[in-house]
Amino acid sequence: MKIGIFAGLSLLMSLLATSAQAANPQHVERLMKAKVCPGCDLRGAQLKGANLRDANLTDAQLADADLTNADLTNATLERADLTGTQLSGAILEKANLRAAKLGAVDKFVTNLKNANLKNADLQAANLTGAQLNLAVLDSANLERANLSGVDLTQSKLSLTNFSNASLIGANLENANLTNAKLTTADLTYSNLKTTDFTGANLIGANLSYANLNQANLDKANLTDAKLTNANFKNAKLNGVIGMNISTPNATSTLAPTIIPNATPTLAPTIIPNAIIIPNATPTLAPTIIPNPTIIPNLLP
Repeated sequence: MKIGIFAGLSLLMSLLATSAQAANPQHVERLMKAKVCPGCDLRGAQLKGANLRDANLTDAQLADADLTNADLTNATLERADLTGTQLSGAILEKANLRAAKLGAVDKFVTNLKNANLKNADLQAANLTGAQLNLAVLDSANLERANLSGVDLTQSKLSLTNFSNASLIGANLENANLTNAKLTTADLTYSNLKTTDFTGANLIGANLSYANLNQANLDKANLTDAKLTNANFKNAKLNGVIGMNISTPNATSTLAPTIIPNATPTLAPTIIPNAIIIPNATPTLAPTIIPNPTIIPNLLP
């Protein structure tokens, strides 16, 4: 009897926990009809392939929701909870995800693989551990965002703003960061193998212990960057700015240093088989003027 009561209570608790994570049906209906649902409870909602262009989802609870292939172009997701949300193939171009939470919790990771986040506003967003491989984030704003442990392999990040962002332990292998802004970004222990940093701004960035094997840093600005134990093996450093360390096996063509108004020092001319007489006083040969004209009576 006691076992039966205990089993019944366990089932009831399980049902309550499941319902607590279920989306509010009225909120789902409101979202699909009006596309205006700030603060709505949409946890676990099935919104696969939904048309949510220009939707207002400010402060919405979207944890564990399925938004695979959904169109969220120009949507407002400011401060929304997207923990564990499925966003694979979703279109978030020009979406506002400022201060949104997209990170990992209880081993559930937000899936943004192949997502289009071009020009998206992700300032201060929490993307810890998120899957962003093959994602398009060109010109996106990720200033002060937390991207620790994020998978950004083969992602497009041209002109993206990572200023003051945390990318500790992130995987950016073979990603395109041409002309990206990474001033004072923390890339400690990150994997940057074959990553393209051409023309990138890395002023004050922390690249300590980062793997930059075969990375392209042509014309990148590394002024005041921290490079302790960073691996630059076979990296391309043509025209790199502000790099003050020796990088074994790196491929680099550095411009010569020009000192204005410097006095040139000529190398001595070496005459083979010359006889050197110690302590000899040099004798200057007389100047011979061929066919001189002599004018008499000019002496005083």
